[in-house]
Amino acid sequence: MPWRKEIEEYLDEICSHVKYKRDRQAIREEIGSHINERIWDLKHDGVSEEEAVAKAIESMGDADTIGISLNKVHNPILGWIFFITNIAAKVSMGALIFLFAASLISELEPFEPEISKDDIAYEAKLNLKGKIDDTAVKFKKVILYKDGDVWIELLQYSTTLSALNNNSILWGFEAYTDDGEMVEARSGSERGGMFYRRCAISFNAKESEKIVLDYDKYNRKMRVEIPLTGQEDE
Repeated sequence: MPWRKEIEEYLDEICSHVKYKRDRQAIREEIGSHINERIWDLKHDGVSEEEAVAKAIESMGDADTIGISLNKVHNPILGWIFFITNIAAKVSMGALIFLFAASLISELEPFEPEISKDDIAYEAKLNLKGKIDDTAVKFKKVILYKDGDVWIELLQYSTTLSALNNNSILWGFEAYTDDGEMVEARSGSERGGMFYRRCAISFNAKESEKIVLDYDKYNRKMRVEIPLTGQEDE
């Protein structure tokens, strides 16, 4: 199926690393479909067409990294060897270990914004969990700054074995103050590998004592309440 130029270039870059040509079309269709779904979600939330395309592609991850990883799975020579010798499980396990190791390194890297501790009014670790379809979501930390801005970190990961089934759910959440007012101006950041994604959402809390994040799309729902007052982490 035809894609936009930006998507075609992104898919071309991924597939350029995949030596097993028979699998390239299936890879293009799979990744392209995920990008289009993400674009639709963003446009539904009011994002312009051009911005939605850029954000959707960015959320998928680095094209070279994805292509190199997929090539290890779709190598033509290994494909025949796996079929004949029935050792696919061992090779797949090695690929999984490699991907999880890369994800662990990224998880240990600093993710919080570089702002002075003197600017923080409230900070707390979170342990709020939920699930949207086959995507598990865990809210990990909240920081309230003295100017009223809030930074909330969450981790999402697929509960299936598909490395490509990790669409970002960050922009699906609506934010509300404790009096029910929707927060319109929001920003976010994402970082992750093929099996998990670290995300952060930021906005001004408008002197609210708690923030409600609500996901309600296509009969998929999740709602969490995050306090902005109380006992802080030491």
